[in-house]
Amino acid sequence: MYPELKNKTVIVTGAAGGIGRAIALRFGVEGAHVVVNDVNAAGAEAVTASITQAGGSALACVADVSDEVAVNAMFDATVAKYGTVHVLVNNAGMINTMRHVLDGDAAWWNRIIAVNLGG
Repeated sequence: MYPELKNKTVIVTGAAGGIGRAIALRFGVEGAHVVVNDVNAAGAEAVTASITQAGGSALACVADVSDEVAVNAMFDATVAKYGTVHVLVNNAGMINTMRHVLDGDAAWWNRIIAVNLGG
């Protein structure tokens, strides 16, 4: 459907589940090299396995998007395997339905900001 994505390298953050998983799987179907990023190692590996079992190309990269060192390592691994990056899907984010914003402390709020905005 999108032949222009074939052999393009795509990093999808927050790709172990939900919308990120669906995005990663679709890029895989379209023939892209998909870097499946998440802090959930088992989830990232599962999505990577789904893509490769379907004949696609994928690399699981466990990294917290708010950690500059981890993100740099993810890009280094991506470039080492695929040569470059063509597309970034910045999907990673945090929500907390169990805690109202007025009930949170500074550390909780700073973590959400670091992931959702800094990541």
